[in-house]
Amino acid sequence: MDVFELENRRLDLHHEINNWNSNRVKLFLIYDYFQNILSLNDSSIFSAFATEFIDKYFYLLEKTDPYFVHPSFFNNIILQASEIKRKISDSEYSEKYSNIISHFENKFKKLNETLAGNNFNEIVPQIKFPVLEKSENKNIFLSGFLESLSIEIKKCNIKNRFIIIPSGVNLENLLETQINISWEFAVSYLKNYIKYISKFHEVIIHFDQKAGNYIGNSLGVVLAISFIEKLLALYIADYQISIKPGVTITGGIDQHQNLIAISNQIISQKTEIVFYSFENIFVVPKSDEEAAKKKLSELKTEFPKRNLFIESAENIYDIFNRRNLIEIKKLSYVKKTANKLKKNWKAAIIILPLLIFVAYFLYRDWDDNPANLEVTENTVFVKNKSGRVLWTNKVGFDPYRLPGENYLNYFQKLVDINNDGINEVILSHEEYSELGDKSNFRRIVCFDKNKTKIWQYSFKDTITTNLQKMDTIYSSFLIDTVTIKNKKSLVCVANNAKSYSSAIFQLDLKTGKRINSTLWNAGFFTNGLIFDFDKDGKNEIFANFVNNGYEQVGLLVIETEKLNGQCPTTSNYEYKFLPIADLEEYILFPKTDYTHYINRRIEGIPLGSSLLFSNENKFLINVEFGVNQVSIHYYYNYLLNNFEIIVGNGFRVMRDSLVVHGKLKPPLTDTDEYCNLLISQIKYWNGKEFVYRKDLYQ
Repeated sequence: MDVFELENRRLDLHHEINNWNSNRVKLFLIYDYFQNILSLNDSSIFSAFATEFIDKYFYLLEKTDPYFVHPSFFNNIILQASEIKRKISDSEYSEKYSNIISHFENKFKKLNETLAGNNFNEIVPQIKFPVLEKSENKNIFLSGFLESLSIEIKKCNIKNRFIIIPSGVNLENLLETQINISWEFAVSYLKNYIKYISKFHEVIIHFDQKAGNYIGNSLGVVLAISFIEKLLALYIADYQISIKPGVTITGGIDQHQNLIAISNQIISQKTEIVFYSFENIFVVPKSDEEAAKKKLSELKTEFPKRNLFIESAENIYDIFNRRNLIEIKKLSYVKKTANKLKKNWKAAIIILPLLIFVAYFLYRDWDDNPANLEVTENTVFVKNKSGRVLWTNKVGFDPYRLPGENYLNYFQKLVDINNDGINEVILSHEEYSELGDKSNFRRIVCFDKNKTKIWQYSFKDTITTNLQKMDTIYSSFLIDTVTIKNKKSLVCVANNAKSYSSAIFQLDLKTGKRINSTLWNAGFFTNGLIFDFDKDGKNEIFANFVNNGYEQVGLLVIETEKLNGQCPTTSNYEYKFLPIADLEEYILFPKTDYTHYINRRIEGIPLGSSLLFSNENKFLINVEFGVNQVSIHYYYNYLLNNFEIIVGNGFRVMRDSLVVHGKLKPPLTDTDEYCNLLISQIKYWNGKEFVYRKDLYQ
């Protein structure tokens, strides 16, 4: 494998690990990549192509349990991790990596002891079910893992609400029918134990380790048992149930409470997952028993002492009748009283604390003022001050793409638009299922506290260059709110969905109607901040952009009251009949030799974390090269109008490896010489043309 093949594989690896949620799969991918590099036995190759992934590799090793697959695989990972640690023995992280390997080995030893016939008493009585990971990529080694549920149930007065965390369209579609069947069975079953059950409940179903895609709807039994367990606790019933330690269950249930058959292939895969875990009993549908036992017999040819037993059931009542699976016991009077006091503990002291306690929960239940927005996968949860979910909305952006508030603020905001003390919710990038009319693609919408739509706006302006008339389909996101002449407005960005036109525009915060003029750019806007940076009483907009005409990225500054006209660009990309805007700054960053080498037309400034306020006078702008951690950090001092550069470690490693191999010219990357070279190539718009800083004040 030559350097160019490794470079392509390195880029592919970045893409692959960004497309997976599962830490296990990411670890497998990096392991395979490292095996290719280590097989070359070349220290310079290792330094150039492995270094940037090492910290991620050991992070994943720390987060991954070495279970659910044949132990030889994780044994190979331990050997590889030890070899990599030796290669970087002088690293400041060497001790940390040694501790991670040692901890991983200790967990691995427990699995080997289990396969040798030893049972561990520390298995907690938590119901689990096997989950399969799948992918269209045939080259990715996949298995699965044991998942568990955490469920919260509360009474409510309106209707049954099932909230899934994390949520996703495919996941919810698969689970919706099974959740309803399991819930109806649980409520029906509990009529033997509870005299009165509230008509409506809010149920939060949390998948504790959600890391892959689910195959089928085979967790109906698990849901039903979990629902019953939590409802008995909620109503302080005379009885309680719990799953016996070491029991794992798979199987959906139908309307007649019969367990639904899975398939020979899938039950075999799930049997293997359970075999390489600490569980003692695997419960399967009766129709899948033969396939499960056949697979167990195959696995025990290598590990004959492994204590795992297959139990089968035709219906869910069959499971509840087996005391080796489910424990049902009646609470003593003392225990039941203690539970009631625990639930209403202030009643045991004096009346006043009880009243305060009750008042708090009344306030919590009746407080309908949106106070927090939380996002899990593709759902926004609108909550009140006490954390109660008021309503939810599907969104089309990925909250895990970039961590932190900066990224999420481009798509969601809590704003009191009419100063009545009640917050409204503004969203952009909703999922298609929320739109109804697909012509509202990427609309900006404002909801009141009850999720009633107050206004919506879709950017559909027409604009023409010397070469083409732009399509009118735009994707919008939010920058911030401002007040101009005692009138609140929302500053937004629109990027063309099919071409390069983009605009910064304003909406009246109360009505959602366009106000003032629009600033156009020949290339996407990617980030924005609004402050009165120069303390002159007027707000300025700082925004990152891509200029398709010059094929460069940059930074602009403009007063919010001067959003009119277009940004400078080449003649082919100019918009007709628009003047050049009155810009305070319009700055182009130079294209690096690395950009030219990888044949990238334009460098990147991704949405979310590429424009940050660093301190009183400085802003951080991250310019990336299509791969995570390969970036240059520009620090811009607005008042002094100058830049400092910090070279990202990933960019340094990649470019220096090319310099060392003669593919790029010196100097090395993380040097004053190279940084000053880039700074000298930054161009500034002076109102008529682009000049270098040395010519800016002449």
